[in-house]
Amino acid sequence: MDKKEIPPDIKDDLVATSSNCVDCSPDSSRESPKGIFNCRETTEASLGDEVCVSSDSESKVVGTTTPLHKAAQSGDAHKVLELLEHGLDPCIKDKSGRTPYMLANEKDVRNIFRRFMAQNLDRWDWHAAKVPSALTKEMEESQAAKQAEKDAKRKARAKELKKLRKAREKRAQAQAASSQNSTAAVENRATPTLLTKGQASGVLQTSKEEELMRAAAAEREKRAAAAEREKRAAAAERRLAAAAAERRMAAAAAERRMSAAAALNAQGSGTSSMLGTQPKSGLATGLSCSLCDASLADKVPFHRYNYKYCSTSCMHVHKEILEDG
Repeated sequence: MDKKEIPPDIKDDLVATSSNCVDCSPDSSRESPKGIFNCRETTEASLGDEVCVSSDSESKVVGTTTPLHKAAQSGDAHKVLELLEHGLDPCIKDKSGRTPYMLANEKDVRNIFRRFMAQNLDRWDWHAAKVPSALTKEMEESQAAKQAEKDAKRKARAKELKKLRKAREKRAQAQAASSQNSTAAVENRATPTLLTKGQASGVLQTSKEEELMRAAAAEREKRAAAAEREKRAAAAERRLAAAAAERRMAAAAAERRMSAAAALNAQGSGTSSMLGTQPKSGLATGLSCSLCDASLADKVPFHRYNYKYCSTSCMHVHKEILEDG
């Protein structure tokens, strides 16, 4: 039996508990079962400053409500830890077969059992005490980190939802304001406006001024359009005059070229008369030059496309005339 000092209030609970132990009647001279306090040893007179607490993890007494049961059920985490440190057996079951851990409704109280289990794995039969697992410092830190992450996500989500709600409210307010403005505009158009004499005269004066301004603007536009038309007509006349001058120059150049071709043709005909009178094979008969109309009889013409020329000079001059259009 291990002996440890416990506070006076816990002694009172132990004394009260010992009165409920089985086989603990005043007349009983038998020893208490293993793992249960002997009534004679747990009386207030015999306790003194110490109390005997069983440390045998195999004791599974059913039907005994210990101070540890009461502390766990009441949610007193500090007292539960104090009782466990003073050696109270967490494996003892009450009349309903429940261990102190099973009566703990508060998470903090259950965590006290699990932390004590992590620090004292071999002290009790924790499986019999129905404590599921040990709670180490690393596990608590990991759980705290996960909880902090969940809280951060929840806060971010709440913030986002708040922004969306504000945006929807703003849109609804804008739509309501637009609807009110449109309704007011329709009502203003539908309601005839009653004006005083002074207001009516002011409105008439304003309308006359607006009409004069519109008339002046229209007149300016007409003048600008007429000036633009005159500019375009003058430009067209200049283009026509330039084209006529070009045509005259082209005609004069063609006339000069024809005169030069005629002179060359006359010179060529004088030269050809000095040749024999017998026609040669391949000479043209009954044809004329496409430029100067000189006879191509007894001559070998120069061909270009479908045209025939008496000389290369006529061919070049006619080519220039055709290219000039």
